[in-house]
Parts: sequence; structure tokens; C-alpha cells
Amino acid sequence: MAEPRTYHGNAATHDVLGEADIEKVIDATFQLLDEVGVKFDPKSRAMDLFSGAGCTISSDGIVRFPRDLVQEAIDSAGRSVKLWNRSGEDHIEFSEGNTILMAGVTCLNVLDLKSGTPRPATGEDLAMITRVADALGNIDGVCLPCKIADESDARGEIEEFVTLASNTTKPLTYLCNDILPLEAAIEIAAAIRGGPEKLRERPYFCFMVTPLPLQYLEQNTEHIFLCVENGIPLFPCTTSVGGAAAPVTIAGNLAHCLATDFAGLVL
Repeated sequence: MAEPRTYHGNAATHDVLGEADIEKVIDATFQLLDEVGVKFDPKSRAMDLFSGAGCTISSDGIVRFPRDLVQEAIDSAGRSVKLWNRSGEDHIEFSEGNTILMAGVTCLNVLDLKSGTPRPATGEDLAMITRVADALGNIDGVCLPCKIADESDARGEIEEFVTLASNTTKPLTYLCNDILPLEAAIEIAAAIRGGPEKLRERPYFCFMVTPLPLQYLEQNTEHIFLCVENGIPLFPCTTSVGGAAAPVTIAGNLAHCLATDFAGLVL
């Protein structure tokens, strides 16, 4: 068993809101979940699970979550996650007080090193940035620094995972739009680790689920099922733009994002 790594130090607390304001945001989040709900694909296999847990579901896939159910899911969620490097000999740990630095995430353009002008990112850029991150001692892992812009399909997303795994020995964070690339990433990671059970014991990567505020597309839900079924750590990470996909205020935006993340956590 590898010794726990030395982290960069405890992160200083940055209190943007006071306790009373935090409680208002949390109450608004629970209210959104209970009264407004989160939209899922009505044909999703998640619907039977939600219904069995006491959620109210409309015909068009709006799921409303009782506060007690959401609180139970929050209370039962893991408080730390270990990710192991490619060889399985060392790990980093996401937990309270640990500061983790990872190179990322998903830039569509890069600055050309010769001309200094922006241009679409390529596979060569992703490989180079990943190798630089691998060489830097203060970088703990790699989280898809840039996309392969000219391959925005499932094949390109698979190539992105292969490029990460080929150019760093450090733990990875991965995200993709389609279902097939995640299936491929799990299969590749299991082969690297020496089998599915060894991957469960020492996860090589974690996955970021990225729904829009108050809406889970079919692939978002399937990503969650795939990760749970294969023992891959995952993080709900709602993608929001204040004033476009969510309210423009910080508190309103935060409540919408939290409500969406909590819905994924319940699932």
C-alpha cells in the first residue's frame, strides 16, 4: 500500500456568503426540487427508481424530490474519493482539507506557440499539455485540458481518453458527451489496471456528469448508471451560464446548480 501523498496544504476558507444567506440558498434549492422539479428523459430507467423512492413524476419527465429523500442522499454520499495513478502504486484523495491541482478543462482553442494566436485545439496539443502536466510536480492529475476540436464525435472523445492515458501516469478526470466514450474509457482503464475488479479497488479516473440546470439528458443519466455499475467515482457538475441557462444572480444560479447536482446525487 502506497503512503498517502503530501498535499499542497489545507485550502483557506473563502466565505462569500454568511450562514444566514447560505441557509436561504439551501432552502431555495430544496424548494426547487420539491415544487419545480428536474426534467429527465421520461423513458429513462431512472423513473422506476425515482417512483419507488417516493418522487412525484409527471408524464413529460419532470421529477419532484421530497426534501427528506434528498437529505438522505446527501447524508449517505461519500466524503472522500481516492484516485490511483496508472500503475496503481500511488493515489490522491479528494477530501475536506486537501488541495488537489489538476490540469483542465475542455478548452476548445489554444494559443499557437509559434504565432501566439488562438486556433482550434488538436490531439497533438492535448498530448503536449498532458505531458507537461505529467512532468510538473505540483500538478496532481489531469482533467482533459483541451478538446480535439476537429473530432467532436464519439470517436474523438475516445481518442481524448487514450491520449490522456498515454501521456501521463497521473490520475485522470474525464468527461464526454456520448455514452460510448465512457464505456470505452472504463474498458481501457480496466485493461490498464488488470481487470474490472482491480479497477473498482483502485479507480484510475473519476467522471464528471455535466447536465444543464434542472435537466438531465438521456446520456447524463446513462453516464451515472455506467459509473455506479462499474465502480467509477463520479461528480455531478452542472454546467451553467448565469443569465442564460440559470438566473443571473449568484444565489439563483447556485440554487439551480445545487438542485441539479442533488438530483443526480439522489439517483
